[in-house]
Formats: sequence, structure tokens, C-alpha cells
Amino acid sequence: MKLAGNIADISSSTGPVKNATLTATHKETGTTYVVKSNEKGEFQFDSLEPGKYTLKVSHQEYSEMAGIDFWVNRENLTRLPTIPMFRKNEHSVILCQ
Repeated sequence: MKLAGNIADISSSTGPVKNATLTATHKETGTTYVVKSNEKGEFQFDSLEPGKYTLKVSHQEYSEMAGIDFWVNRENLTRLPTIPMFRKNEHSVILCQ
């Protein structure tokens, strides 16, 4: 089974995050799979076993994203929504009513 998606820099632009390291860990077995994003911020895991995974995304210039849970089913391709990343040392303010 395959998992694909992309990573975007939303700190100050909407550009891709290239060379990010993505680690998918199978919840039941603990098996990990690692890939890097390409120049367009796209990534793809090939040959994942079906089941529940946790995804961690890291890059030296960005704050780490961890704890993204997803399921891989028996379809050929599972696609995740765009993963947003913030540059380190930049702060975001979220206003709620």
C-alpha cells in the first residue's frame, strides 16, 4: 500500500518544504518507514502494511510536527491532506471567539 501527500511552509509563504524527513510508525508492530520530501514538498511511502500509523515530520529549519495519526487500508494509494509547517522562531497567533 502507498501513502502520499505534500508539506507546505505556511509561516510566511505557501511554498513547499523540501528535504523534510517523514517517519511513519505502524501502531501495532512498531515498524518504522522513513522518506524525504522532494523539491515540490511531495512525499510517498511505498509498501506500507495496512493498519494505523503515526506520522512525524522533521526539518532543521521548521518546528517538528508529530502525532499525525492515519490509516492505510487495502487500497493502492492513501493521500493525506497538505501538512502545514512553521519555521522555527516564528510565532503564530490564533484568535478564538
